[in-house]
Amino acid sequence: MYSLANCLPRLILLFCICLMASCATQPDVMQVGVNRYLVSVTSAAGAFASPSGMKAKAINKANVYARENGGIAVETSSQFNRPAIGFPTYDFYFKVATP
Repeated sequence: MYSLANCLPRLILLFCICLMASCATQPDVMQVGVNRYLVSVTSAAGAFASPSGMKAKAINKANVYARENGGIAVETSSQFNRPAIGFPTYDFYFKVATP
């Protein structure tokens, strides 16, 4: 028969794997208009989330996307949201310009 003491290490391992998977996901680039794109980064760190770290991830993803499409990412706007309940998000809007 299984007891909590026997299952606890497996539960902790499963929790750690899920946590690492959620932190490792890359934000996707969404087209929101003509030559206007959005990268939205969400952090599961809650109150401990770093706005600058989230911004860096968003800019990096935008630059990779722009490079793949033969241009450079130019920021049009951005917004950091830290709701009272839920996870903070950083939205980075950009356009792709030719160098």
